[in-house]
Amino acid sequence: MALLKCTECGGNVSSTAKNCPHCGAEPPKASAVSSAKPATPQKKKRRIWPWILGSFIVFVIFAGNRDLTPAEQAAKEQRKAERAAEKAKEDQADTAKKAARDNEVKEMVWVEKGKDAVKARLKDPDSAQFKDVYFFRGKDNIPMTCGQVNSKNSFGGFSGFQHFVSGGSSELTFLETEVKDFYKAWNRYCTK
Repeated sequence: MALLKCTECGGNVSSTAKNCPHCGAEPPKASAVSSAKPATPQKKKRRIWPWILGSFIVFVIFAGNRDLTPAEQAAKEQRKAERAAEKAKEDQADTAKKAARDNEVKEMVWVEKGKDAVKARLKDPDSAQFKDVYFFRGKDNIPMTCGQVNSKNSFGGFSGFQHFVSGGSSELTFLETEVKDFYKAWNRYCTK
């Protein structure tokens, strides 16, 4: 006598029983059960790499959290302070570079503004030719554009290069040929 599984309810049924005592269904035939192989569940493939990775992460966490000796703690703090000091130096250098670039852009804009002011004072502004133009803060720390300009006169000919000093507007622009003591202004605002 053997115990068989009922095909209807899955309960245990004797091979000699006429009906299943649980549900009343006919029991499976002993010959049908013995000929059929019982289904073996497939084993899941176990991968080892997640275990290795997990073990490594746990090791790193525990290794990083172990108690440090006072000397190791002091060295760690010193490295941290050195990194902070280097970062502060880099930030300061970046700030200085940015300020220098901003200042350079402002100076270029000021030079163009000075050139425009000089052109406004000329007879033929479209013929203006500039050379040796630069930005300078004179002895009084006043921003000025200094240089030389050549342009056509009333007769259509170039009159030759003359020095100019410009404070950025037509009223604050002085040409060498228009001012009696021009070189006093030049020495005050444009002499490096």
